[in-house]
Amino acid sequence: MRLYVFSEKYDLIIAHGILQFIKKNDRDKFIKYMKANTKHSGYNVIAVFTDTIELPKDLEKHLIGIFKEEEIKSYYDDWEIEMFESYIFEDEHENGLRHSHAINKIVARKI
Repeated sequence: MRLYVFSEKYDLIIAHGILQFIKKNDRDKFIKYMKANTKHSGYNVIAVFTDTIELPKDLEKHLIGIFKEEEIKSYYDDWEIEMFESYIFEDEHENGLRHSHAINKIVARKI
């Protein structure tokens, strides 16, 4: 993601469950890059893990860009936030390991 180059501007850019796996500085740059490459009246749809609950031990070292609760909203204070959700869900990996994740989801429209 740090090296990705958008080839044009888009009506919709989605980043679902990935931004918390890159360093904070890199994820912040990528969000700015997403915003810059979104057409007027276009959308960014983002889902991120938050630190609202204890991080799963098996993923803790990988979640190097974890978000604070509602932090994602601050990146879009200059856009229209059309939807925001915050919740906790249960997850099970292939090895049968179960744990919970706190998540924020946002749909923002460029104005």
